[in-house]
Amino acid sequence: MVLGIVNIIMMSTMVPTMIPGIVGLTEDDKHNRRDDHDLKREDKKRRQDDDRTQPSNLQVVTRLQDGSITERLQLEGAKVYADPNRKLYITKHPSPEMVLFKGGFYPHPAFGRGNTAGFVCIGAECPPTLRWVFCDVATSEMRYGSREDSEGQICGPWDASQDDQEYVTLQDNQWLAVQLPNSEEHQAWQLYYNGKDSSATLPAGARFMEVHLKRLPVA
Repeated sequence: MVLGIVNIIMMSTMVPTMIPGIVGLTEDDKHNRRDDHDLKREDKKRRQDDDRTQPSNLQVVTRLQDGSITERLQLEGAKVYADPNRKLYITKHPSPEMVLFKGGFYPHPAFGRGNTAGFVCIGAECPPTLRWVFCDVATSEMRYGSREDSEGQICGPWDASQDDQEYVTLQDNQWLAVQLPNSEEHQAWQLYYNGKDSSATLPAGARFMEVHLKRLPVA
């Protein structure tokens, strides 16, 4: 009985000295967890930034509920091409003058320091030249051109899907594949920007279908 009381007294005298140590360990553990979380977040952002700046082709992805079977066959898996007329086309049968789209995110002076909210591509011209990609505000067409060509147009912000960085968006909106009446036999579709509230300006008699643009990184 006496021995038990002595043990209790000894334990009670030890507890106050143990608590600061336990609290210290707990705080260190929390700090380490925060450091690990911050490092993982920084590493993820660094990998995403590296991926964003990697040149990519653009491939079209469609939805089963959209368009006709013929339209989906023409568009699903088709790639985006730059044409000498400085417009962007979607096709599986490019003309000899077309160049496979190769571009990526790039710092744009309109969006602040350190951004990658612009988009550039190699134009279909000789010699190959790096050009800005933008939406023509008058026609909703996607085009490419010089800095002067892009002034006053929708130049961004461009972005990619946050989870996998695969799908490209402009101002968080999607794209339209548009087929003009005189281009049906060539199975060529032109890339348009759908705009906010689906406000794209389309030519009379044109067929259109909403599509997604998937990035295919290239070396």
